[in-house]
Amino acid sequence: MAETVGLIGLGLVGKAMVRRLVPAGWTVLGWDIDPAARDQVADLGAHVPLERAHAEVLRAAIAAGLGDADNAGLIEVLREAQERE
Repeated sequence: MAETVGLIGLGLVGKAMVRRLVPAGWTVLGWDIDPAARDQVADLGAHVPLERAHAEVLRAAIAAGLGDADNAGLIEVLREAQERE
């Protein structure tokens, strides 16, 4: 049975994970703020559909001044959205 994993952050470590997981038969869904990093892992066989799904959350994090907070910024935006519901 094929396994699927999602990676947020496709820098040095993310790319290394893609290089190991894809040849081993895993489906890798990846996302990174850097379009070049997304392109590089797509060339290695990863899928980057998470870009579209998280673009709105990422824009909200940047607008809130959390753009340099990595995943913590995205989590904060999602937490605040949940509190508003």
